[in-house]
Amino acid sequence: MDGCVLITGEVDRTTEFERGMSPIHQPSTGSDRQQDALVLDNQALVVHVAGRGQVTPSALIRSPPMTLLLVHGGGFSSSCWDRTVTHLRSPAVAVDLPGRGSRPDDLAKVTIDDFAAAVVSEIESRDLHDVVLVGHSLAGLTLPRVVGRVPERLAGVVFVSCCVPPHGRSTLEHLGHQEVRELAEHAPISEPGPPAVLDADLATAIFCNDMDAETTAYTLSIMGPESAGVVREAMDLSGMSAPVPRTWARLTRDVIVTPDQQDASIAALGETDVVDLDSGHMAMISRPRELAAILDRLHGAYATRP
Repeated sequence: MDGCVLITGEVDRTTEFERGMSPIHQPSTGSDRQQDALVLDNQALVVHVAGRGQVTPSALIRSPPMTLLLVHGGGFSSSCWDRTVTHLRSPAVAVDLPGRGSRPDDLAKVTIDDFAAAVVSEIESRDLHDVVLVGHSLAGLTLPRVVGRVPERLAGVVFVSCCVPPHGRSTLEHLGHQEVRELAEHAPISEPGPPAVLDADLATAIFCNDMDAETTAYTLSIMGPESAGVVREAMDLSGMSAPVPRTWARLTRDVIVTPDQQDASIAALGETDVVDLDSGHMAMISRPRELAAILDRLHGAYATRP
């Protein structure tokens, strides 16, 4: 080892012409391979210093690696990301917001600040840095507050057909679908217990317009109740003043957050890159492979930014 520098581990490559090493060491999912999220150190530089033995400079070890943190939308839990996570090559963590899954709570009382606090807690408890924060639909209320609280831990933020009302306005004022707006207006928010889930026919119309029967049935089976209070809260976009790169995944067949509404939100955010996907609202279920490819590509792009 005298006079030598040894670089070990996999070095991910994301350029168009250099696709990286064959991932034969990664666990197989049957049709693909996926990086083990528990492998925290994928790069190391080992230097032999004369008379001192081998030294691994700690500043060169990234632990854990850049992670996609996936935040679900209204009426769902982290499980809505399952089909997309199967196709991801990048490390990913799907978060449950309060009131469902691993974070039981009273949906009649939770607030957007509670949602943001849960995401921040997930980031800090895992000691994640260089996070690519990804949110879908109603997560558009949460993401700006997370950006404002922990910008130093974020490499980028991705809005997937999100609901992003103008600063100071509520989602209820911003909703474009009449039936959904009427449901939210009349949902109980002061009585104990959560409001009811969407009617199956309405959910099918707004969430499943690009799905076959099997995928529609699966989507309806994982739906749950949602807070009626958060859609009445004023939007706070002040966190987006932080210099965190942002991208919008525009779903061109979305009928609840229409392309026109998405364009208005993109304009409100400012300085936002846009990528289109031919999909309805629930792209993580109806187009999981395609959405995973977009997220992997953004993960690589954010990783190579200075």
